[in-house]
Amino acid sequence: GRDKLDNISDMKVALDVCTRLDLHGLVIAGGDDSTTNAALLAEFFEENSSKTRVIGVPKTIDGDLKNKHVPISFGFDTASKVYSE
Repeated sequence: GRDKLDNISDMKVALDVCTRLDLHGLVIAGGDDSTTNAALLAEFFEENSSKTRVIGVPKTIDGDLKNKHVPISFGFDTASKVYSE
């Protein structure tokens, strides 16, 4: 869904699934909600000594992730070019 993780039980489910699948990494691509969830999961996983590392990849057509560290996201660039044609 497009919801932010806001309760421990959802994070525990994610941790349990990653542990059961023996994942070393989990990549979450998306906009501001997804990258917030990636950060929350990364902190929760670390606090619970999980070997799974969570990586957030910014992708959005809204352009709302632009900052000094993320000059442009690949979703926004593609949407802009297609729309302008």
